[in-house]
Order: sequence, then structure tokens, then C-alpha cells
Amino acid sequence: MTMSIQPSRWQHLQQATLVRLLLALFATTLAGGLAQQWAADQLRGTSWAAVSHLCGALAALLAYVAYVRVVERRGVAELAARPAARELGLGLAGGALLVVAVVGALAALGVYRFERLNPGLAGLPAGLAQMVFVGVMEELIMRAILMRLLERALGTWAALLLSALLFGVGHLPGDGAGVL
Repeated sequence: MTMSIQPSRWQHLQQATLVRLLLALFATTLAGGLAQQWAADQLRGTSWAAVSHLCGALAALLAYVAYVRVVERRGVAELAARPAARELGLGLAGGALLVVAVVGALAALGVYRFERLNPGLAGLPAGLAQMVFVGVMEELIMRAILMRLLERALGTWAALLLSALLFGVGHLPGDGAGVL
């Protein structure tokens, strides 16, 4: 006699892509946002205030790891340390080349011009820390969560299209952003 074990309603619900998507988004954004705000409150008025952004990024990463291990019950290969340094270097170099190419092309067309260089570096650490937080949150939300789960449910091309569309729509409220 063979017995088949039926999954509970909760286990069945956990397998749904939309539920996993919402759980992952909730866990990572809540942890990242709360940690960043708590650290900002603790460090306000000190020279270490920019560290709050790094705390938020770390909390979001840890929450994502916890979500993957608890809900999806798997290792977090997408955050493996071994390829991370190489991929980070390639991403930074590629991004810098794209910025230089676009600004260079705009300058060559006369649409953009350099007026002066800002010699002060006082705001650079805070700006970099903030961009680390923004970058980590965007990558977790758009790639590690949204695209990965959509790819699992709908396939690669649909996941690419939907995640790119949502990424673009998410940037519409930004300064200088438009539909194009």
C-alpha cells in the first residue's frame, strides 16, 4: 500500500509565483528600508551618516538570503562570492564606458558641454554609499526577485520584457525621465 502525501494549503500557496514574488519583495524592501532608516536615525549629525545606506543594503541582502533559504529552500547561487568580484568589475567598467560614450557623443554633437570640474570630494562618500543602496535594491528587486521568478513562471523572453518594462516605468517619476 502506497501513501501519497498531499502538500498543505500553505505549502501549495508558497509555490505560487505571485506569492513568492510578494514575499521576497516584502522581506527585502522592508528589511532594507527599516535598517537604513534606523541607522540614519542613530548616525544623524555624525560624520558616519552615510553608513546608513550601507546598513540598508546589507540588511536587504541578508533578508533576501533568508527568504531564499526559508521559502524556496535552496542555496543562493545568484549571490555567490566567487564570480561576484569579476562580475562587479565588468559591470562597473561597462557602465563607466557607456556613460563616457553617451556623454562624449552628446558633447561631440554640441548638446552637452563641460563647464567646470568640481574639485571638492566631500560629498563623494555619501553619494557613493547612497548609490550602493539604490543599486543593491534595484538589482535585488528587478533581477534576483522579479526577473528570476517571472522567468521560472513565463520563460526568459517574457521575463526580460516585463522586468525591463517595470524597470522603465519605475524610473518615470525621476528628473529628466520620459517615456522614451
